[in-house]
Amino acid sequence: MFTFTPTINDPNLKYSWNFGDGNTGNTAIATNTYKANGDYDVQLTITNARGCSETKTIKILVSSSKDIEYFTNVSLFPNPTADQTTLSIYSNKNIETTISIRDISGKLMETTKLPIQVGGNEITLATQNLNSGLYLIQISNSSGSETMKLQVIK
Repeated sequence: MFTFTPTINDPNLKYSWNFGDGNTGNTAIATNTYKANGDYDVQLTITNARGCSETKTIKILVSSSKDIEYFTNVSLFPNPTADQTTLSIYSNKNIETTISIRDISGKLMETTKLPIQVGGNEITLATQNLNSGLYLIQISNSSGSETMKLQVIK
């Protein structure tokens, strides 16, 4: 399950979500459970009382974590990105996890260890110091590892 939160949360605005998988939502903070792995375009349209609206779209990658026993959903969004991306992990166990960023040749750019809690976890990965290109995000813990691709565009 993924939780989507807009940067503006105002009860006077109308929110319309399209999660890219046929599901929609109409609350400021919305949740969606994706039934299949893949790339999804998540679209939010915000409309004010005068009928003026603005739409933003982000691309997310959803993958079930078959390689990591305790993680049921992992996504990386937005992807591609420029300055930062969010790694979303849904876990059914509290577990120490290592997140590494490597360039396409395998050179380690950054690594961090952090506790992943039961439920939804969102980790912001700073990419503003990375050059444009393809990077590998490796998530590992005592039960296994998973690698996802991230494209940085400047």
